[in-house]
Amino acid sequence: MSNITGRLLNARRQPCAGGYVLTGEVYEDKLGRFHDGAEIRTSLVVSEEDCIVLTAYSIYEVESWAATEG
Repeated sequence: MSNITGRLLNARRQPCAGGYVLTGEVYEDKLGRFHDGAEIRTSLVVSEEDCIVLTAYSIYEVESWAATEG
């Protein structure tokens, strides 16, 4: 999928008002907002299918989940 904004490693789901967000280490941020390895918190997750997560503003490919996720 060519419109992936970045990759997330060690991703975790974090509940928030209206649903949940992901936290994790981002790599290859195509919008240039974050350096590789930066710990981020995404905007609200809109949908999740397999390893592709659509948030309010970005599309992430989850490469790995934290040990407590899966």
